[in-house]
Amino acid sequence: MEAIIADADLEYWGSAKTNETAEKLFKELQTLNPQHTRDEWNKQQIGFLQNHQYFTNYCKALKEPFEQAHLKKLIEERNASVFK
Repeated sequence: MEAIIADADLEYWGSAKTNETAEKLFKELQTLNPQHTRDEWNKQQIGFLQNHQYFTNYCKALKEPFEQAHLKKLIEERNASVFK
């Protein structure tokens, strides 16, 4: 049961609403810390996603590919901004 709850809490990482939810979280974070930059936020997301794992077979099979695609996109965006 704990595995299901843990996966349910973070399932948005592996869904079509990833960008929308991440943007809402970033805006919420900025209300607490207005100096927090998008680059810092993306770095946090990358670090989190590199260490995150789903527990249930359902999320491993159906959510993990979306999560990894989002992680790849974040890394590419960050690399592009670093080399500008």
